[in-house]
Amino acid sequence: ADEAIRFMEATLPQWVANVINSGSEDGADLETAVRALLASPHVERIEQLSGDRGGVCARLWCRAAHSSCRSEQRQVTMKRTTLAECAVSLLDLINTKHGAKAECVVAAEAARAA
Repeated sequence: ADEAIRFMEATLPQWVANVINSGSEDGADLETAVRALLASPHVERIEQLSGDRGGVCARLWCRAAHSSCRSEQRQVTMKRTTLAECAVSLLDLINTKHGAKAECVVAAEAARAA
């Protein structure tokens, strides 16, 4: 229930609007993928990666549980050809690496409450 509320209330970053307005990819897919990322209890904020390949980076709430991993990212590749696909893959990565770890859950809850 909390994730569903966060999904609906998530304020999309300006870069998402810029990508959608440019027409470079499907706006509905990108918006849905970004909202899902922002609804994750582990994600503090997301950013667009610039450069030749581009991609999506998520700053994590649970970084206190593992100081060597402050964020996770996914870049555009031959398999992930859009930012929406990068965002979906990034959420899967975060859920796999951080979602089930008790120390990550506790650290994320404490950081959000601070």
